[in-house]
Amino acid sequence: MPVCAQAEDAAAEPAAPAAASGTFSEEQEQLLWESVTRALLRLGKSGATESHTRSLSELLDAHKMVKVQVNAPASTASAAAAALAAGAGARLVMTKGSTLLFAQAGAAPEGLLQLATESKARTAVYREKLAAAREKKRDELRATEAKRESNTSRSTARTKIHRMIDNVSGGGGGGGGGGDLSRSALLGEWQQLAAGIAAEEAGDESQLGAPKSKEPQQPWKRREAAAGAEAGRGGGGRRPRTGRGGAPPPRR
Repeated sequence: MPVCAQAEDAAAEPAAPAAASGTFSEEQEQLLWESVTRALLRLGKSGATESHTRSLSELLDAHKMVKVQVNAPASTASAAAAALAAGAGARLVMTKGSTLLFAQAGAAPEGLLQLATESKARTAVYREKLAAAREKKRDELRATEAKRESNTSRSTARTKIHRMIDNVSGGGGGGGGGGDLSRSALLGEWQQLAAGIAAEEAGDESQLGAPKSKEPQQPWKRREAAAGAEAGRGGGGRRPRTGRGGAPPPRR
């Protein structure tokens, strides 16, 4: 074949648009690439169609830079890139694997770099807010779990209290006689249990960030204080009449 014919055939073949490697430095190319987080247009094995070209043009009007994913052999991808660039008024900025980064043909390099810097900053802020929201959700779950465990511990403490009451009243022994615990033993058990409850509540409040509550009330202290006050009034006074078992006397 004559050389002139070969030159004519080569000129007739559409050349794939090359990345503007001389326009941007390697660092600037990385910035442009990272500023566009995902591909907004995907091409299949059939290559670029008129619909793809129209969609790319609309996307470039809105975003200035667009990534296109080409799921096709290299020859088809090269032809698709050329068709998109010619039909959508786009310029191929760079290529990585099967993904193409296009920009508007008339966009200045300085404008693209400024756009990429702003886009990357917005993406960083969004990711920080997303991470903070996830951490807050994890904290709420941990607080809920701690509260559930605290409720379980309090339920166990109430069970122990009821068991001690049964022992004193004689319910735990099964017979009708006195309880299994003396008064001093009961006070010791109760004080130990109250101290444990106070420690658990203090731990729960420190985890939840709430102010510490007062120590749990101890009923026997109130009864002892009331008995002492009654004796201090002059225990020789007349005591009210009562019936059997401490009940009021029947009316006559």
